[in-house]
Amino acid sequence: MKINRVVLFLIGLIPFLVVHSSADFALSTMDDSKLEFTSIQNIEDLVIANITPIRTDNTDRIYTSNTTLSPNGDFIIFYRRPTRDTQMLCEYSFSSNASICVDGDAELPEFFGGFWSADSRYVVLNSDLNTLRLAQESDLTIYDTQTDTIINRTDDGVSVRESMFDEDVRNRIWIDIAPIFAPNGDLYFFRNAIDPSVDEWRADLMRIPAGEITGTSAPEALWRHPAIGAFTIFRTTNWYLDGSMSISPNGQYLAIASINVGQPDDTTNGIWLFDLTEKTVKTHIPISRLGESLEGLPIWLTQRMSEIELKGIFPTSLAWASDNNTLVIRMSNDLYYSEFFVPTFKYDVTADKFTSVYDFTAISEDDYKPESTLFDDVSLLADVNPTLMVMSPSHQALFYIGRDAITDTFVLSAISLVESGFVTPRRIATLTDYIPMNHTVTSIGYTAPTLRILTDEQLITLTEQ
Repeated sequence: MKINRVVLFLIGLIPFLVVHSSADFALSTMDDSKLEFTSIQNIEDLVIANITPIRTDNTDRIYTSNTTLSPNGDFIIFYRRPTRDTQMLCEYSFSSNASICVDGDAELPEFFGGFWSADSRYVVLNSDLNTLRLAQESDLTIYDTQTDTIINRTDDGVSVRESMFDEDVRNRIWIDIAPIFAPNGDLYFFRNAIDPSVDEWRADLMRIPAGEITGTSAPEALWRHPAIGAFTIFRTTNWYLDGSMSISPNGQYLAIASINVGQPDDTTNGIWLFDLTEKTVKTHIPISRLGESLEGLPIWLTQRMSEIELKGIFPTSLAWASDNNTLVIRMSNDLYYSEFFVPTFKYDVTADKFTSVYDFTAISEDDYKPESTLFDDVSLLADVNPTLMVMSPSHQALFYIGRDAITDTFVLSAISLVESGFVTPRRIATLTDYIPMNHTVTSIGYTAPTLRILTDEQLITLTEQ
């Protein structure tokens, strides 16, 4: 059953049915410094209260955790299972305060949000989780918000009910994972399949042109793996999306974090940078290289980073600044050492150089404690151990939430990436109702004057003043 958008026409919201280009939202005019906190709310309550068809009983399961927000900030998509034997893809619109649901067939994968095109028309469902956890088939399943249709774009004829490791399956299955849209609408992903010449799994970087997103043409193989070097195509941490893949605003560079969990000595661990215009690997950045940075870091910290060789540390929340040359890397500390912080880095592609986002040189080893302060009266822990970090749509600032160890509250902050030298963070709000969730999906969307940040089931709304 497909639910029509009649409600949209009744309240005069026809413009939201048309396809928008990314230019329509005029992100270049967005001023991050003028954004002020408006509200924080639970997205599940909002969605369930406005869903069609209505929820009749508790057996109708609605999964609003780990959804993702469209770039225009108006849509979220989520998984619904009305009965044990039926499933739906649902889309909620903030502008109409209503949801529609589209029936999925038996091959619709359970998904956890998805990866949006810049114009907010298409979203590739995030089924990487079940692929890795259950050794399950993975095609690129795309939802078209303009036509309300679900499309299996890379169907290989293998059912989700078959195991990829079964002898009669492994030689004919394509495992398509880690999809991401470029700003121009091209869709990139990695295809894992058996190379019969060596009987080994290979992962090729593939591309579907913007004009063929819903077409039938075969994807183009840009890079044959492991022609340059084998590495793990890894998109999740503890079964959740961790933002480990990003394309620069001009579409030239693709960065992906590759971590072989449980194998810290794997020499392929680190960040791989592809030049999409040249169709080649630009560079491989091993984790150990992050200890090279001295600018902005105290000597005691760089020495300690070198001593542990950064084992147990992995890069997440990769994002690009507006200059298309600066890759921002948030490091997660899997060791959970409260006395040892891992700074957020900036990597200069041209100079092949790392610097810290913040200047920590004023802190000595004897002075550092989790409750230490540096920029203001907010503890340093709120800046060096954020629960989430996401790039502004302008690509000129990072938004992040960290816990202030002094007041035991969570603080929403922003740091500029375009100002010269080291800058201090801007404190936007203390979030008294914020509930931290580890390894959750964080997404961001903007249409003037409203910017929304969605993390797990918590929606943070900012407004330009």
